[in-house]
Amino acid sequence: MPIDEVKCYIPETAEKDIHHMKLRQDEQDRQKVLDWLSPIDYAHQQPFWLNDYSWIRTFDLKVSAIYP
Repeated sequence: MPIDEVKCYIPETAEKDIHHMKLRQDEQDRQKVLDWLSPIDYAHQQPFWLNDYSWIRTFDLKVSAIYP
C-alpha cells in the first residue's frame, strides 16, 4: 500500500500530532548528543557572562602578559 493511500486514512489532526511528536523526539535526541559532547550547561552561564564584564579585563591582562 503506497504512503499516499495510507495518508488518506489518517485525519489531519493525527498527522499534525505525529509531526509534533517527531519534532519533539528529534529535539530530545539533539539534546542527548549535546549533553554527551559537553555536560556543562553553557546557556545557564550566559547571563552571568553577559552582565559581568570583569572577565574581559582579566583576559586582556593575561593576553598582555603573554604578548606585550
